[in-house]
Amino acid sequence: MAEDNFQDANQDMNGLPAVVLGDEGLPRLYEESEISTSQFPRQYGIVKRAVALGRYLLNPLAMVATLCGVNKEILSWKLNPLERFLSSDEKMEMIEWIMIDITNQVGIDINLGTRHDWLLAPLLFVSGLGPIKAGILHRELLGGSDVRNRKDLAKFGLNTKRVFCNAVGFLQVSCDDPNFVDTAGNILDRTRIHPESYSLAEELARAVVTKHYADANDTQLNAIECIQNDPKLLENFDLNEYADRLETEKDEYKRVTLFDIKMELLHGFKDPRSPYQEPTQDDEYYMVTGEPGVALIEGERVQATVRRVLARQAFCELESGISGIVFREDFSDDIGDIPLTEKLREGVVLKCKVKLIDKSRCQVTLTCKVSDLKSVGDQSFREMDPYYSQGNIILPSQQESADKKDIANKSFLSRKISHPHFQNITADQAKEGTKAEVDELLKHEKEEYPNRIPYGIGISYDHPGLFILSYIRSTNPHHEFIAIHPKGFRFRKQIFNNIEQLMAYFQRHINDKVTRGNDYNESGDGRGSGRGRGRGRGGGACYKCGESGHMSRECTQEGGGGGGRGGGSCYKCGESGHMARECTQEGGGGGGRGGGGGNCYKCGESGHMAR
Repeated sequence: MAEDNFQDANQDMNGLPAVVLGDEGLPRLYEESEISTSQFPRQYGIVKRAVALGRYLLNPLAMVATLCGVNKEILSWKLNPLERFLSSDEKMEMIEWIMIDITNQVGIDINLGTRHDWLLAPLLFVSGLGPIKAGILHRELLGGSDVRNRKDLAKFGLNTKRVFCNAVGFLQVSCDDPNFVDTAGNILDRTRIHPESYSLAEELARAVVTKHYADANDTQLNAIECIQNDPKLLENFDLNEYADRLETEKDEYKRVTLFDIKMELLHGFKDPRSPYQEPTQDDEYYMVTGEPGVALIEGERVQATVRRVLARQAFCELESGISGIVFREDFSDDIGDIPLTEKLREGVVLKCKVKLIDKSRCQVTLTCKVSDLKSVGDQSFREMDPYYSQGNIILPSQQESADKKDIANKSFLSRKISHPHFQNITADQAKEGTKAEVDELLKHEKEEYPNRIPYGIGISYDHPGLFILSYIRSTNPHHEFIAIHPKGFRFRKQIFNNIEQLMAYFQRHINDKVTRGNDYNESGDGRGSGRGRGRGRGGGACYKCGESGHMSRECTQEGGGGGGRGGGSCYKCGESGHMARECTQEGGGGGGRGGGGGNCYKCGESGHMAR
């Protein structure tokens, strides 16, 4: 630690020291905290910030733990843009989980902490202590001498067996006193091996040494020291065979513990964290300009304040604080040879676009040309969180070209379908088919095969959730709805378990008279009532051919048409050549309005006409 040996450290420096940039986010929090005032009561804020930055680079775990005290200053540390969705309690809970995990993996050097009290801040997160017991241990350690071994910790606050057993394995005791440094227990105190397993570690050490040195002195000290001096003895030792022997001879199942002991004897309190690496050029650039994804990028539009103007260039300052340069040729499209001193003055705010970024100097080149500001072809887009965006943003033009390429490369699987009207098309192309096109296909099939009743099922895009059953009995198409039902399908007020049952019923009752609730008019709106008083296509049947969907004057059967006069039969007497109002039979004439024998050709009752 150079804090207590500044003069010695200064003598060892040759030439200028290397300059390393560090993130000041956490040091600024420490500068404004109450704990910095108690630790450095008469120092300026910049000194507190510098000390915090140095400590953060030396031991980030201890520096973060320093701000996790009663006032919880750590909550003001910005870690992720999404943390705004967490409450203060949720964020603090996550920080405590991480701090407990890392602290117990790394451990704490007790005697080093007594000389540098800020290193004892992680005691708060040692398993088995908690805030109260950690505070007591902290005060006792600072008020006493060095701890010689782990047993001495009982004198410094760990005075109960439960607390001692829970916490002692995470506390490293490195004593420099020559009276204690050569004991086997003191060597094991510098490892994560728990005192309860000291005897097992010593037996393992004796077995390792005895295997290589048959005449070795069978003492604890010699065995532990031999392994410390020659780690290969333990590395080449067959630990599985030794564990099997313990299970057979002593009925002790210590295989996992033995492997942990081996690791600690070879690398006592090895730090699992990655070693420190100096920030790269990109890291330094983000420290100066902002977080990754928020810092400036080429092609971004910014505002810059002019600070100094020369003939060929102007120096500006961006809102983020970094400097920018606007050259004369980038100021305007038609500036020519006019010096910038005649166009600009200090304090003017310019709307610019980032042309080039020099990360080594944290400086950007700007352009104010209208042609560059209007151009979007070279606009750079930020990378979004891959968890939410699944990659980078794609321009609409790029997406359109990619879609066309996919369609061109798309191949259809060959299907062995011999139907004359089958077409191998995509789902989107299939949706383009209209009701009129379906009717034309059915009419075409009816013309080719007059004895057939062609039909087909399609999706109703005007009525989501319904299907359309289209068919032609004689000439005109008919359309009926098929609805989805929890028990299957609903058709003609009946429920069918599957489509096979539905189609079998339809084929058996294809000539049945359809009520208005099932059929609908030709416009495709599904209402099926027609215009006027029953003369539309949706309800009454043709009194010439007996089919529904058209009137007699539209009938194409032989002798039909012409308003019912040309060869149609009288619906009163049944003879052809005249209409009911011209009938001379009893009750005839008068237009069929009376009650004498005329029947409505729609409902079959007497006393009124269909119109």
